[in-house]
Amino acid sequence: LGYKKDEDTPWVVLSKTYNVGDVVEATIVGMTAFGAFANIIPGIDGLIHISQIANQRIEKPDDVLTKGQVVKCEITDIDYDKKIQEKIEVETKKASEDNLKAGKAFLDSNAKKEGVVTTKSGLQYRVIKQGEGPKAQKGDIISVTYKGSTIDGKVFDEQSKPVDFPLDNMIQGWIEGIQLMNVGSEFELVIPPELGYGENAVGQLIQPNSVLVFDVTLVNAKKPEEKKPADDKDVK
Repeated sequence: LGYKKDEDTPWVVLSKTYNVGDVVEATIVGMTAFGAFANIIPGIDGLIHISQIANQRIEKPDDVLTKGQVVKCEITDIDYDKKIQEKIEVETKKASEDNLKAGKAFLDSNAKKEGVVTTKSGLQYRVIKQGEGPKAQKGDIISVTYKGSTIDGKVFDEQSKPVDFPLDNMIQGWIEGIQLMNVGSEFELVIPPELGYGENAVGQLIQPNSVLVFDVTLVNAKKPEEKKPADDKDVK
């Protein structure tokens, strides 16, 4: 076992060797989703992650532990963090595969709805309100109101007042979809994962391979302001 402080690059190895099966007394100083943090070596600022207490895996630390409690801890696996990471990777892969199947079914069903157009890239859009202003173009600064949700209706982002974004900095589904809109238009954009965040999770609600649904109103689109060259008299 070892510890590290934020400013340390390498782990500092403790002077005493700990082995699987050793029992030590520890003071609980905090709980995590997978166990508890306990200070078992007096005088050391670092905390050692205890994943099992009294030979029992902790699923909900708050149910069995309290801060300040002194317990006897048996070291059951010094590589447990690696196993946790492997478990997370397996669960993430399964969620990614499940989302891909659910997303495809949603896109197939949505494509059959009245007014829905599917582009060559796979983007789906539906005109809710057709504006009469100019169309947005690449390089524009767009002003929009929008609501973003998952296919099960959970809202992950919403802006009821206009906000400005450089169009080129948006996800590919937005870059393509916004350029189909005239200023004043309101569209529903249904974005497949390959035009969104792909296999990446974003926040708590956007999981890997998520299909995203946006209700977007294009309030304005304008070219970015060009920086004026400094006058000679301003140059020192």
